[in-house]
Amino acid sequence: MKPWILYLLFSLFFSGFLLQAETVLIFTRNSLNPERQAVAELQSAVEDGVMETFFDAGHIVFNAGLVADNDNLDVPSERLSLRLAKSGGALYLLEIDLEYFEVEENVAVRGAEYRLYNVLSGAELTSGTLSPDDMSVESDTPHATVCSSMGAAIAGGAISRLRL
Repeated sequence: MKPWILYLLFSLFFSGFLLQAETVLIFTRNSLNPERQAVAELQSAVEDGVMETFFDAGHIVFNAGLVADNDNLDVPSERLSLRLAKSGGALYLLEIDLEYFEVEENVAVRGAEYRLYNVLSGAELTSGTLSPDDMSVESDTPHATVCSSMGAAIAGGAISRLRL
């Protein structure tokens, strides 16, 4: 075998070890039924903002989809979100609780509470809360866009904690 082919194969094999990325599971809970179309769309907007920010920072991120219930057990290892993160191979778990309010037929996000966990230890690394009023957007900005900005802000807070 020619030496340059051996070098090429060796380089390709070991280059994968240089491309390490941390994996994050996004687990979102909703105060309203997530199977409602308006709730699912707003959850998706928040998660899109989170995912885009994590992707841009070089992380691998995936979500749990629409989950109707997540038991709020005191022991993190027994929570559904942590079990899903472990089974999915995530290093970190970002839990987001979305609180909604309804005006006639319309649904809007009142606020979001988030927590970032180390999946292996179950330790909470950071937490915070946000509301649409915390976003610097124009008053006529569509609510889905505001939710996407909230997701980006949540991810920014989580990523800043990962870089410490």
